[in-house]
Amino acid sequence: RVLVGRWATEREARQNIDEFRDDFAPRIIRQIVRPATGTIELFNEDFTDSRMIEDGFRIVPRTDTSLVNLRNVREGTGFHWEREVDRTYPGTIEIRVDHRGLLMSLVELPIELYLKGVVPAEMPASFPVEALKAQAIAARSEVLSKIGLKHPNDPFDLCAHVHCQAYSGSTHYDDRASAAVDATRGQVLMLGGRVAEAVYSSCCGGHTEDKVNVWNPPGSPHLMGGWDADPGTEMPDTLDLSNELDFEKWIAMKPAAWCNPEAHEGLPEILNQAERNFRWEVVYSRRELEDIIRRKSGEDIGNLVDIVPLQRGNSGRLMEIEILGTLKNLRVQRELNIRNILSLKYLKSAAFSIEVEEGADGRPINFILHGGGWGHGVGMCQVGAGVMAAEGNNYKAILKHYYPGTTVEKVYGD
Repeated sequence: RVLVGRWATEREARQNIDEFRDDFAPRIIRQIVRPATGTIELFNEDFTDSRMIEDGFRIVPRTDTSLVNLRNVREGTGFHWEREVDRTYPGTIEIRVDHRGLLMSLVELPIELYLKGVVPAEMPASFPVEALKAQAIAARSEVLSKIGLKHPNDPFDLCAHVHCQAYSGSTHYDDRASAAVDATRGQVLMLGGRVAEAVYSSCCGGHTEDKVNVWNPPGSPHLMGGWDADPGTEMPDTLDLSNELDFEKWIAMKPAAWCNPEAHEGLPEILNQAERNFRWEVVYSRRELEDIIRRKSGEDIGNLVDIVPLQRGNSGRLMEIEILGTLKNLRVQRELNIRNILSLKYLKSAAFSIEVEEGADGRPINFILHGGGWGHGVGMCQVGAGVMAAEGNNYKAILKHYYPGTTVEKVYGD
């Protein structure tokens, strides 16, 4: 990592970041100049009395079973499931003023209790139990491998969003999910004597992706893309999904991948419902897509002429595109940025081909995106894990498939 400059505000940093995008994957690091401060007014239940509190306060539970209710908690920011919900949380709650001048709630609790709020938030609790165990170990490995790395300048270790892992407190506690956490207590994935990172996404679409193609280098040997299928399953392995023509053939197929529920019989209904994410389609009028691009980029490209794929990863996920307009062209790198600029609420994945419908004058009328999967595609495919479990594979077999070269080891607990 190389520090290339210092700017007084995030806005100034963003204005200077574009010159590095063609050759690097730049990121902005926030540095604390001074701690956030503010005054919080705290009311009693019927709003007849209040107290002014500087900077923040803590709510300490009287018993281990005490819960705190928080209302209007925002989740899924920027994604299609964005909403405000009411949540209940165990543990000590701290309310502070954050750097934006908004209220921030922090929860202090043990890892195993934290995981009981993560597993059912990240994977449906009605999934087969062996898949839930695999999810618990992946989530535990994520915590221990990345503690202190994701939010170095924040007053917390992990956020409650998909940036780290979705955490819903005790709101969605489920006996099956909690049992999976208890059954795997202290178990993590190990690689080279260290706890391995164990990222995951909802549905890979039939082929997982290399970590290095989604995030910054270095890559990881256990997070290399591959076919999401049993070794004996016939897959179109002569196709190079980074090649545009081969990818177009692939995205039109529905092979017997683990994450294709249609190819497997006798699955629980919750897994059959995931079929809609294995292959999907989005249709935009040209003007509709122009408006989205303008809103997301802040740039007026004029009339949209074409969207050109420039680079794909080994799962076919787009790593770079160029948006051609009559006034300006835009080059966009990284799968999440691509998913963002072409949708109001993020596309399901960056594994899509682009079909352009033209009018009689040869100008684009509609843009059709033919896609596969949901999420970045690195590491464990959650739908694939569910199908593997439904077909008799235990959690160790699931983890071996998605994180090759790792071993499951118990690092704490009885």
